[in-house]
Amino acid sequence: MQLSCPCLLRRSQVKAVEASIDLCWRLKQEVGSYALMGSSGFAHLDFLNCCKFAEGDSRVLMLKMARDRMRRYASETKSGEKAVAGEEREFELCGALGKALSSAKGDKAVQARLWDANWRTVYALAEAVMERTIDKVLH
Repeated sequence: MQLSCPCLLRRSQVKAVEASIDLCWRLKQEVGSYALMGSSGFAHLDFLNCCKFAEGDSRVLMLKMARDRMRRYASETKSGEKAVAGEEREFELCGALGKALSSAKGDKAVQARLWDANWRTVYALAEAVMERTIDKVLH
């Protein structure tokens, strides 16, 4: 399976920016009061937050990833396909989310409320998709 450029870009952006913010915050804690000095370079950390929101908040990108994966899951289950090797966790999360959303019975407003109510599963699905995508690129 070849990864599309926008697909890879979204996942890479989320992971790169979030990891950079986390690592810089930890470094700032490690160096202590030095981080407060104007010449330390830590004054530029707000740039990372700008990066986070430049193409859309990471959470919005993750919601789009989960939405796209659920669409793929719907077509897979419709055609009777099983989980592809390496995508078992995604398939499991899609199944759980699909079950939770099924009570909407096509009502988009109810479906949106159920999607929001199951936010942990939605974000876990996005994390699983990103992990698989990055693993494919690196290995």
